[in-house]
Amino acid sequence: MRDAVNNERGNISIFVLGLLVILAVMFVLVLNLSNVLVAKEQANSAAQQASLAATAELYDKMYEVIEEYESEVIGLVDSYPEKIEEKVDKEVERLSSGEMSGYTLNEIQTEAFDRVLAEELSKGLGDDLLRKKIEEELEFDWSISIRQTARNAILTNGGSLEDAELKLFEDGRIVVRASRDIEVTDSNGWLSGVEENIARTSAGPEMSFVKELKDWEERTYSLN
Repeated sequence: MRDAVNNERGNISIFVLGLLVILAVMFVLVLNLSNVLVAKEQANSAAQQASLAATAELYDKMYEVIEEYESEVIGLVDSYPEKIEEKVDKEVERLSSGEMSGYTLNEIQTEAFDRVLAEELSKGLGDDLLRKKIEEELEFDWSISIRQTARNAILTNGGSLEDAELKLFEDGRIVVRASRDIEVTDSNGWLSGVEENIARTSAGPEMSFVKELKDWEERTYSLN
């Protein structure tokens, strides 16, 4: 009788031990899955914020070259050509009262600037003076500045520069690839310290004017 009780207790102990092992394995799997989901979200956020920051950087740079362009284009068409800024203001007013009436002022201004600039580039005034100036700046100073802005945004948002890339341009957008490292957790130490890298890609808003540029489709730069 005593042997039977001891045997039963032994079986229960083995069962409980096996159950604990299964629970431990499930806990590790859930923990790793949570880490993966968090890493995916962080990589996606880093790529998204980097593409937006890089796009904003390009827009900021555009105002510098426009001022220089307008000072040189005077007299090529008429003595007092309408400034791009004035055209943008008119387009903002038109969009605000029409097709973009429900949008924010910043969205309307960006769209207005994009449309006006695309039209200005399509005219090719002064032997394509504006296009040449933009392409020259992109080739040297701007591409460097845009890449640095994207790098900073990735790191600020918890991303990694491993295999990070920036593309100028894809369908009129700046595309950024960012990643996030995760460390696999394992209760038995089998996978302890093993790191994996999760990458995500995001594109900034479409810019019609960059489609007017020559040979600037899908130039890819490493951000590492």
